[in-house]
Amino acid sequence: MCPFSLDGIERAPYSLAKGHSSFRWRLPVNWPQGLITFDSPGFTQVLRRPPVLVPRQALQQEERR
Repeated sequence: MCPFSLDGIERAPYSLAKGHSSFRWRLPVNWPQGLITFDSPGFTQVLRRPPVLVPRQALQQEERR
């Protein structure tokens, strides 16, 4: 089994029944074909370090931190 491949990360705001706001996250998966979705009013995506650019779609163990 090899790592799965994301097609993107999407976030859309929406309102809950009692007037609270939240976000609906959608992560389409290329392989194996599928979809990850979740709702979260408190999720924040944070860039922890500069991107690592490589000429392939997966990082080697030493490139991960």
